[in-house]
Amino acid sequence: MSYRTFYPIFAFCAGIFVLTIASQTHTLAAAAPFPAAAAAQNGSLPEGEGKAITEMTCSACHSASYLTDSTRTLPQWDEIFMMMESYGATATKEQWDQIHKYVYAQLALIDVNKYESKDLQATMGVDATVSDAIIAARPYKTVDDLKKVQGVDAAKVDAAKARFVF
Repeated sequence: MSYRTFYPIFAFCAGIFVLTIASQTHTLAAAAPFPAAAAAQNGSLPEGEGKAITEMTCSACHSASYLTDSTRTLPQWDEIFMMMESYGATATKEQWDQIHKYVYAQLALIDVNKYESKDLQATMGVDATVSDAIIAARPYKTVDDLKKVQGVDAAKVDAAKARFVF
């Protein structure tokens, strides 16, 4: 393998390692395994809109576990998307939009005390009214605190509890 072939692969892997280590500095809401990691053990990504295009695009180079084994915030996922595009991952703008939405909704950590309204909408699947109510009632220490906000679906919060960062 030539230097020109090896170096981008090495740089990419080093970048992923750094992002993975950085993502471990957050306090997760639950010590339970990340739900997406459990789905990946079965060889697949969690169900959701955009799953098919995400699998098609990302599996050209990676297994599902690459996406699901580490926990990342939205900014960390955005860095991953930029790296993937710079290394040649190809998709149309519409497909990238679907991949971003899928990853945000199914895999991204939810930093409920810091995210802006649009970020809460993308990660929690709530509308602007609910995300604004979540912001107004900050800070939160537990998912139970979050479930008290009017309009928040407690079942959705429970289903994603391992993704919440406080």
